[in-house]
Amino acid sequence: MATSTLNGDIATLSSDYKKAIAEAFLGNSKDLDAYFRLYERRFKNDQRSGATTQPSQQPPCCVLHEDIIKAAAILKQKSHLTLGAIREKLKTEVSPRYSIDQLNFLLEFTMQAMLMIDAVAPDTKPYKVGRHQFTLWSEGESLLDFVTRCFPQVSAERRDLVGQVVADKRSLKAWKLKKRLHITFEATDNLANHLLFDSHKRIIYVFHHAGYLKAHLNLWQQSGADARNVGITRAISERTLSPRLLAETLHSLQSILFHYGDTKSNEILQKLVNEEGFDPSCEEANGYLPFKDGLKDFMYTYWGDRLAIIHAFTLDRPPRGRIGKLVKRHTTDRNLFIIAVMALLVSAAVGIIQTAIAWMAWKDQTNI
Repeated sequence: MATSTLNGDIATLSSDYKKAIAEAFLGNSKDLDAYFRLYERRFKNDQRSGATTQPSQQPPCCVLHEDIIKAAAILKQKSHLTLGAIREKLKTEVSPRYSIDQLNFLLEFTMQAMLMIDAVAPDTKPYKVGRHQFTLWSEGESLLDFVTRCFPQVSAERRDLVGQVVADKRSLKAWKLKKRLHITFEATDNLANHLLFDSHKRIIYVFHHAGYLKAHLNLWQQSGADARNVGITRAISERTLSPRLLAETLHSLQSILFHYGDTKSNEILQKLVNEEGFDPSCEEANGYLPFKDGLKDFMYTYWGDRLAIIHAFTLDRPPRGRIGKLVKRHTTDRNLFIIAVMALLVSAAVGIIQTAIAWMAWKDQTNI
């Protein structure tokens, strides 16, 4: 789509750009309001020049929309290349006029639009949420290695544990987490942060772009391929993510946290949609194509460990008050045993005293 063909009406121009981006990455432009809200929030649309601009950049860092689509094609074909090599490839094959800042912005936009991952941000330090530390795409790391690192699979040793957690998914309903453990839910636009749990702040980060997930699953469904065992390598070469990863993400939203049959959890979801900008598509449960909806043996290959961390927190139920925290901090298994024995002795002593009092009362009555 050449820029020269888009010098029409401003409203039509914006619509044309949205349609081109959506069809390039998602196959259609329907039910993607949240996707485009993110697009418009993170990137300012310069409708006169047909470019996206980074508002914080001085002067504005303009990147053509058509170049984003070209960059995505290169990323799909060259996923084995490192970040540095891909940046050089973009400079020679997309536009030699782009500066380093513009190339980084182009990559940032493309990775967000294509894979919904935060990848390139200069001078950004690694950040930690709960037990998880996230680092962005490093210079000598290939695209494939970076995406694989973003979505590690559950180890063979932990599969049984994850299976037990999923079997007890009723304990992970949103209303139970909120009422019993005072946990809140915060939207994230970075798929790699899905289900990260900050136990200190009691926040679960939720990737809420259900429309994006459904669109990609529909692409796999339409392809006619057996998508159950498609890994990250093949998925990226076909412009999308692993269908199992997509299905697990949607399942965790609609069949665990905000179960479509659970009224209390759906009330929380409605509030998140209305007040916190969650994707309204989260409320539309229409299955996990090409995976069958409602399978009892639905396996969690990618998000199982994060569900297990949340589940463990529900079992532990840490105390909230200062006294409760102090007691827990100084309580060991040995202390618990001693306390139990002392409680038993106290109970026995109370019983003896009560018996003695009752006997003395009886004796007094007989002496009258």
